[in-house]
Amino acid sequence: MRKNSNDPESLSYLASCLKSARAEKQISQAKLSEASGVSIRTIRRIEGAKGDTTLLTILRLARGLDITLSVLFKGSFLEAFFQGVEAENSEKQNAKIQGENITT
Repeated sequence: MRKNSNDPESLSYLASCLKSARAEKQISQAKLSEASGVSIRTIRRIEGAKGDTTLLTILRLARGLDITLSVLFKGSFLEAFFQGVEAENSEKQNAKIQGENITT
């Protein structure tokens, strides 16, 4: 089952991480927009935890801040995301195996 990408908890975490990284780098939204090529409107939307974004946008923001994704997300978000992907893949594999056992 695919997780809803508009999960408020995840969006709030992304917003918090971006604001924190920007504050640590002492960079305004306008300067981050210039450095990353991401519009100020999009940065405001992300920092306000409003709506979805893409991985490419997050990568551009990290690059604009001159940090890695791991630093941006403080590691824990990425670990949780990939654990979720692994669990989803495991569930799919188990369902496939169980389906094969039923038909044989």
